[in-house]
Amino acid sequence: RRILWAAQDITQNRPALSRWHPDHAEDFAASLKNRD
Repeated sequence: RRILWAAQDITQNRPALSRWHPDHAEDFAASLKNRD
């Protein structure tokens, strides 16, 4: 999941390591809870 999120940083124009960025940390946490 973290690798996918990091790859999407590029395609979704987010800052690098956005999972720790205050604007994106909540979205990352939610994506971990919603694993398929």
